[in-house]
Amino acid sequence: MKKSLPILILLTLLGFMVSCNSDASEGIFRQISQTTTPADIVYSRLLGLNTAKDTLFFQTADGIYKIANSSVNSASKLVESAETKLIKASAYDPSVHKLYVLTNGTDTFKAYDEDGTAQPDVSVTSTTLSSSSFIINNMYSNRMLVLKGSDAAYEITSYDGSSFNSIATFSSSLVNGYGLDNFLMQTTKHIDSAAPIIISFVNSDDTDNPIYKHYLVDPTGAVSLIDDITDIRIANFYYDSTHSNLYVLTYDGLLYRYTGVDSTLASTISNHYTLKDSSQDYVDNAFFYPVFDSDGATMYLISKNSTKASSLYIYTIANYNTAAPTFSKTTSISKGYASYLDSSNIVSALALSSVGTDPMNLLVATRKNGMYQLTISVDSANVNSTDNGSSSDSEVYSF
Repeated sequence: MKKSLPILILLTLLGFMVSCNSDASEGIFRQISQTTTPADIVYSRLLGLNTAKDTLFFQTADGIYKIANSSVNSASKLVESAETKLIKASAYDPSVHKLYVLTNGTDTFKAYDEDGTAQPDVSVTSTTLSSSSFIINNMYSNRMLVLKGSDAAYEITSYDGSSFNSIATFSSSLVNGYGLDNFLMQTTKHIDSAAPIIISFVNSDDTDNPIYKHYLVDPTGAVSLIDDITDIRIANFYYDSTHSNLYVLTYDGLLYRYTGVDSTLASTISNHYTLKDSSQDYVDNAFFYPVFDSDGATMYLISKNSTKASSLYIYTIANYNTAAPTFSKTTSISKGYASYLDSSNIVSALALSSVGTDPMNLLVATRKNGMYQLTISVDSANVNSTDNGSSSDSEVYSF
C-alpha cells in the first residue's frame, strides 16, 4: 500500500492537470494550437486594393507584394527590401495605379507601376519649407509625408501622383523644444487620404513627465489642438464625423470622448469625458475598429492591446448616434472572429465591406502569424462565443 500511494498521488495530479488544460479557454495549449506561423511572412502593412477590387497590395519585411483574388493564388514580389535598400515606408494610390516607396537614408521616394516597373524618382517639394533645408521625416500609407525643416518646423504634405499639396505647417516657434512623437491613422483608414489624422509632438526635457501637443488634422487643412491631455500619450482614435464625436484611446487604456468636433474647422478641442479607464496597455496606431449594430444606437470599439497573448478587448458604447454617447461595458473576446487573434500582434487591417453591412468583413494582417479574414456579426460583436462571427485560418482569405 505504501508503494502504491505515491503512484496514486501522481495519477491524481496528472488527471487534474489534464482537466485544467482542457477547461482553460485561455490556456497555453490553446494558444499554441491556434498559432500558425506561415514561413517567411512578416507583415508590415496592407496597402489596399486596386480599383477593380481584385488585387491586394501589401508590404512585408522583405518587400512589397501583390496577390489576385484570394490566397489560393501566389503573391508576386514587386519591390524588394534589401539590406542596402531597406524600405522605410510605402503607399499605394489606386487612382493613378502607382506604388510609392521610401527607402532609408534618402530624401526622395520611388514610384512604381502596379506591375513593379520602376518609374522616375519623385523629388519632394515644399511650399513652406526651404527646398535646401528639409528632410523627409516619414511617408505614410495614406500618401501623406511629414517633412522636417532645418529650423525644427514641420510640414504635412500629400502627393496626388503629380504634385505635392501642403496640408498643415507647424512652425518652429509653435513646436519649439518638441519632436515628432506619433502620426496616428484610424484603423482601416490608414490608406484613406481624405481621413483626418492625429499628429503628436513631445517635449522630453523631463523624461519622467513628458509634455505632449496633439493636433487633429483634416486633409482640407484645418488643424485643431487637443489641449486638455498634454500629459497623455495617444495610441489611436476614431472620429465619427456624422455625429461630431471624437474617441481617443491612450497608451494607458483610457478611453476619452469629445463632443461637438468638426475636423474641417480649425478649433481648440477640450473638455474630454472619460468613458472608461480600462488599465489596458496600447502602442501607437493600435488596432481600434468600430462596428455598429443594426439598431443604429450601439457601437463596439474593438481593440487589441500591446501584449501578443491577449484577447481582443471591446468597449461597448451606447447612444453613439447622439451628442452624448455613454459607456456601457467592456468584454474580452477570444472566440468567433477573435479565435486566432488572441495570440497574434495585429499590424494592419483592411475593410472589405462598407459601414452598415451585416456581417462586416475585414482582412487583418499580423506580425508573424499570417493574415486572416474576419466576419463580424454586428449585433453580437461583443459576445464571447461563435455567435459573434468567424475567422478564417491563417493565410486563407478572398476579396
